[in-house]
Amino acid sequence: GRQLKPSDVGLLASMGIADVPVYEKPRVLIVPTGEEIVPRGEAPGPGQMNESNGVMNYLYVKRFGGVPTVHGIVPDKKEALAEALREGAAYDLVVTTGGSSVGRRDLIVEVLSSMGDVLAHGVAIKPGKPVALGLIGTAKKIPIVCLPGYPAACAIDAMVFVDPAVKKLGHLPPTQYKTQRALLTRKIYSEPGFRTYTRVSIDDGRATPLR
Repeated sequence: GRQLKPSDVGLLASMGIADVPVYEKPRVLIVPTGEEIVPRGEAPGPGQMNESNGVMNYLYVKRFGGVPTVHGIVPDKKEALAEALREGAAYDLVVTTGGSSVGRRDLIVEVLSSMGDVLAHGVAIKPGKPVALGLIGTAKKIPIVCLPGYPAACAIDAMVFVDPAVKKLGHLPPTQYKTQRALLTRKIYSEPGFRTYTRVSIDDGRATPLR
């Protein structure tokens, strides 16, 4: 039940213990979705943008303690999305980005409901309300987190939901985020009943909200 530090490994080696049982790092499939995104490095056309949530979550999953793999961009088509989710059966966790809201092309939750269980769709946090949580498959249940496409919401939901999922699957201790009290320099809009996450700059105990 302990995460081994270099000194722990040295102690085991000094005792002649060369092998100990350990847990593998969770393997995480990251699936960027959307008709409007194109691979990084390509010039986006009208109404398009470069894909960014996939690489962001790749780095987040590494930070959280998992082994990430980024899938190619999947268009907003039910069969293409279903095929990508089926590939997730070979992983410990699936993370999708985009398509989790309620627009005409937001299909990922509908596809998930046909292939497994939707445990939650919409949470009381901002940004990040449209996140969905569920399980894929029947015999072997693979957890899935469907992140929204808006980058700020995607980042917040990754820290709130993907981080503890990776930690639990990898038998790792939970992340202890640093906290401090500060005086706001101006009001922050917050909807009653929602937890609001806002980026700020802190200087001499005063917190200034950032765009």
